[in-house]
Order: sequence, then C-alpha cells, then structure tokens
Amino acid sequence: VWLNSEVFPFLSFSWLIHFLFYRSRYIFNCTMKLVPVLLLLMVASAAYGTIFGNGVKFVQDLAGKLRRRNYKDFQRKLSPVIFVPGDGGSQMDAIINKVDTVHFFCQKSTDTYFNLWLNKELLVPFVIDCWIDNMRLVYNSTTRKTENAPGVTTRIPGFGSSEPVEWIDPSHASVGAYFVNIGNALVQNGYKRDVSIRGAPYDFRKGPSENKEWFIKVKHLVEETYTINDDQPITFIVHSMGAPMTLLFLQMQSQEWKDKHIKRVISLAGAWGGSAKAIKCYAVGARWNCMHVPLSMMNDPFCLFLGGLAMFLSELNSKVCANEEKSFHFLQIAISSSSDNY
Repeated sequence: VWLNSEVFPFLSFSWLIHFLFYRSRYIFNCTMKLVPVLLLLMVASAAYGTIFGNGVKFVQDLAGKLRRRNYKDFQRKLSPVIFVPGDGGSQMDAIINKVDTVHFFCQKSTDTYFNLWLNKELLVPFVIDCWIDNMRLVYNSTTRKTENAPGVTTRIPGFGSSEPVEWIDPSHASVGAYFVNIGNALVQNGYKRDVSIRGAPYDFRKGPSENKEWFIKVKHLVEETYTINDDQPITFIVHSMGAPMTLLFLQMQSQEWKDKHIKRVISLAGAWGGSAKAIKCYAVGARWNCMHVPLSMMNDPFCLFLGGLAMFLSELNSKVCANEEKSFHFLQIAISSSSDNY
C-alpha cells in the first residue's frame, strides 16, 4: 500500500497537515514562552544601572573636576598603584560544552570564551537560571576542592591590567563601573594605565586556599611594576574582600621584600573583621542590589557555592572585635545546627 502511487500523495499530504496543525502549535507555544525573556533582555540592555540598583556612580567630565599637579619631577616620584577588587569585583569569562541545561533555551556549547560576569543580560528572570548553572561551583569530596560545573571552563581575564577591575562589565555600562573613577583621578595626576596603574583580579568564588596561583602572580606583578616605574615601591588600593586577600599575600612575603617593594596599603571598606552581609547571605540570602530578582534566586549563586564568602565569617573574639564583644553578644552564635554552632 505504501508504494501505491495513488495512496502515497494522500499520505504525504496528511503528514503535512498533521505537522502544520499539531507541531506548529508546539513551536508557537515555545516561541511565546521566549517572548517575555526577549523583552526582558531588551529592557535590561537599555536600563543599565536603573534595574540593578545603585552601584558605583560613573563621574562624567572628571578632568574638569580635578586639579592636576604639575610641579617638576612629580611623575618620577609617583608610587605605582595596584587595585585589588572585592567579592564580585573581577570579570569572569567562560566557555561551555554541556550535555544538559536547566532550560531548553539555555545555550549548551560555545566555540569561544564569553563574558559570564558581569553580564547584565544574563541576570534577568528565567535567563538567570542558565547563568547560575554556569557560575556555580561543585565540591569534590576526593580532592577537597571546588570545581566548575560539568562542561564549564572559566578564566579571569586581564590580570595585570587595570581595565578588568575598573569596569566589571566589559561593555562599560554604568552598572559595571568599579575602580574607574579612582583610575581617572590617578590619570589626571600623572599616572598611566597598565604602567603605574595595575589590577590584580581573581576568582572571587573561591577562598585563598584555592587561589594559590593568584598569590604567585601578584608577587611577579609587584616586582614587574616596581621595575618599570624606576624602582618605586607599590601602593595597594584594596576593597572589601581584596583587603584580607592582600593581607594574606603580604604575610607570605619576607620583611626585606616588603620593605623594598611595598610603600602602603590603602583600604576602602576592607573586610578586616568579617562582614555581617556574609552571615545574612548564608542564612537567608541576599539580592546584592538586583532588586528585581527574587531572593531565592540570588541565594544560590552568591551564597551556597561561593567559597570566598567564608573569609568574611570572622570569630567574634578576634582582636578587631575584642572591644565590641558585649555590644555584639547576640552574634556569638550566628547559625546553629544539630551538630555545630557557627
């Protein structure tokens, strides 16, 4: 019957009608599900800083607001600067080759590295699930270290350059402004980017024990910057998590090396004694200025698999908080479980 010339055209026509009527409804439904996502992407790309809360305000016309020093030999006396960012303060790229994804519209593979953080287009509802799955860490009980999710390879771009820490978003959207205002102010006073202004980004998802290579690279960066700036000692400008990271680095070096290569450390809200936000993040989650994103979504990527946050959970009886013990008595046990208190 199948080979009958009179039946075959009818069967072909029937199959075509079936496909157009039934399958087209499936395709239409899938397309309609994507429409809100596409609209949100369009809004996110145009909104810049309005949707994602109040980040660092980018200062326009900084040259007209600053007074530049022009006295003789000023350039030669500059102490070169290295920016050390805080938690979430480094760009991150990824390349993926995954078998499964959390949603059908999540990309499974890429040929080249793409910007994973900060990429505001990936932080909109529904799409953020894809981002979380690419950003998350998996704990390996054998090696006792964290690893990227299966099929995901990440890298921290631009070590040594100031651009990746001046702008967390490589598109230079205002929401991604970070050290850029400080960098512009330094340039107005004789500094040069990538010569006397450097950057030391790192994988902020991981703690110091899993960032050992970073400490080696920072030492080489300090020595290189010292040499190309006529043997001028370095000034670290550190923020938040970058403060204890820098402190650990300096504790690893000899006093002779520090006396020769380091001039000062300038701390901007350094988390020397820990951070209350870290406790909140582990306990109930935090939106991190992404006010349109549900708290349950932001709890996973920033709290449950960011090993670097553990640095902020300092003991109360440390020297930093010794005089505040009575005032913060209720924080002596922050989190309690059936087996442990934290």
